[in-house]
Amino acid sequence: MTELRPAENFLFLPKLYDLFKNSILGSYGDIVDYLDVYVKNTDTYNIFYLDSARDILLKFEYSFTMKNLILAITLSLLSLNLGAELIAHRGIHQTYNRNGLNNETCTASRIDKPKHQYLENTLVSIEAAFNQFADIVELDVHPTTESHGPENLVVFHDWTLNCRTNVSCSSGCNCNSKNECETNKQSLSFLQSLDIGHGYTFDQSKSFPFRGKYWGMMPSFKEVLDLLQKYPKKSLLVNVKGNKLRTAKAFVSLVSKYPLDLRKRIHFPHRYGLEVELKKLGVLDEISQANKKCIFTYLKVGWKGVFPKECHGIEMMIPIRETLERFLGRPGRLFKFKMVLWGWPHRFIELAHKHGTKVYASQVDSIREYNKMRKLNLDGIMTNKIEVIGPYSQTIY
Repeated sequence: MTELRPAENFLFLPKLYDLFKNSILGSYGDIVDYLDVYVKNTDTYNIFYLDSARDILLKFEYSFTMKNLILAITLSLLSLNLGAELIAHRGIHQTYNRNGLNNETCTASRIDKPKHQYLENTLVSIEAAFNQFADIVELDVHPTTESHGPENLVVFHDWTLNCRTNVSCSSGCNCNSKNECETNKQSLSFLQSLDIGHGYTFDQSKSFPFRGKYWGMMPSFKEVLDLLQKYPKKSLLVNVKGNKLRTAKAFVSLVSKYPLDLRKRIHFPHRYGLEVELKKLGVLDEISQANKKCIFTYLKVGWKGVFPKECHGIEMMIPIRETLERFLGRPGRLFKFKMVLWGWPHRFIELAHKHGTKVYASQVDSIREYNKMRKLNLDGIMTNKIEVIGPYSQTIY
C-alpha cells in the first residue's frame, strides 16, 4: 500500500502564500505553472492534489482566495484513501462480455479481444498481478480425488472443465450424466494434463488465440503457496469451489505445513465446522462477495439507518456494476445492486466501519471508476484490470 507523508505535501504552502500575497500569482493557471516547477524540482508534491482542490472549489463555488485554496487542497488530501488494498480478481486474466451472463455461461467463449497473453488462475498470472502492484490476488480452488498430500487442491475457476479445456468424456474424464466433466471429480495428474487455454475465443469461434499455449498449466494450490513465499508482503483471497467441506479439510491439512507468517496472509472462509482450526492456524476470514444474509437484512432495515447484526464484524465486497437480479439469482428489472443499497456509498461505509465491518468494492475496471472509488473510505478495491489499475495507482500519490 502506498504511504503518504502529509507534512511534505504542505511544504509549498508558505512560498505559495507569499507569491499570492505579492500578486505574482493571480490565477489558478499561475498556481498550476508554479506547482509544476515545484514538483519537478522537489519531487514531493503531486499535481493531482491541486486538480482535486480545483474540483472542490468549483463544486462549492468558492471564491478564488488563498484561504479557500488552502482549504480545498487540505480537503483533497483528506479525501484520498491511501490505505485501500488492491485486489486482482483471478490475477491478470482475459475479460469478457457480461451481458446476459448467468451461472451456466461459458465465459471463455465470449472474451474481449486479447490485449495480453495471461489466463486466469495460473502461476504466471498470479505472479504478474503481484508485480503490477496487487496487494491481494483472488483465486479459486477445488478439491481433487486425492484424499491427502500436496495434490489435494487445484486452482481453477469453473465447476466443470468443458468450457475452457480440451477435455472430453472419451478422453479419460469421469463425466456426469449431463456429459459434464466436473473439476472436483478428477485427479491432479489428469487436470494437469489438459490445455486450459483450449476454449478461449473472442470472434465466435473463428480463432482460438490461446489454444495449445497452456498445456499442463493448471496449478496445484501448493504451487501457489510456494510462490506466495517469494512475496512476503502479498496475500491471497481464496474462493472455495467444488465440495466445500472437502476443500476446507484439504486446505487445513495443506496450509498447516507452512509458517505462520504465510498463513496470516491468506483469506479463507471460517466455516464448514472448521472455524476453530482455521483461527488457530492464523488464517484470515473471507472477504465475502456481498454476504447475502447481511444484505437481505440490510435492504429491509437500512432505510432507517440501522446496520443489522448480520453485517457486524465481517469483510464484505460490494460489486458496483452487478445487477440486483443477478445477485439475487432471480429475474426482474436490471437495477444496479448499489442503487438499492441504502446510503451507498458514504453512509453505508460509515455505518459498516462503526460496527467493525470492512467494505471492499469490486468490478472496478477502469481508471474513471478507480478514481471514484479511491476517494471513498473503502478498505479495498478489487479489479479485473490490475494490469491497468495497478500501475496507475502508483502515479497519483
